[in-house]
Amino acid sequence: MLWKAIFQDGTTICSINAQGAEVLFREVLNKEKTVELLEFRVEYLGKNYSVSMLDGSFTIGIDDDAIKLFTMEVGVANPADFKYRLIYYQRHIQYFGTAMDSVGGGLAHIGIGWQATDKDGVNIKRVLKLHPLSTSAIFELESKG
Repeated sequence: MLWKAIFQDGTTICSINAQGAEVLFREVLNKEKTVELLEFRVEYLGKNYSVSMLDGSFTIGIDDDAIKLFTMEVGVANPADFKYRLIYYQRHIQYFGTAMDSVGGGLAHIGIGWQATDKDGVNIKRVLKLHPLSTSAIFELESKG
């Protein structure tokens, strides 16, 4: 499972650096304070997923096989006016049998997306959830005032 952050100045931060060491996600958040984050990508179970911090769109796949998805909020004239904030998380899953013995685990549920606050103070959140036991991705749409 690899992630990659792409910034406006042309630099990137990957989850594994050139020396093969793991890079903390905190590095993305720190850099985002001084340079605009354009896109965040995740490679998960052989598929590529990304979220644009410019227009809030999601892309599944790469190149000619890519599908671009937009989630529109009712009453929002221009989603590009939002200041998108990145959401990225991993949740590790452990499965247990009826005797409470471990029957599986080490699987990660991944979420990538964004949240933004509209002009009326409503917090809008869009997350693409990726689950290791599913062949599909699930959108979570949430708005709170």
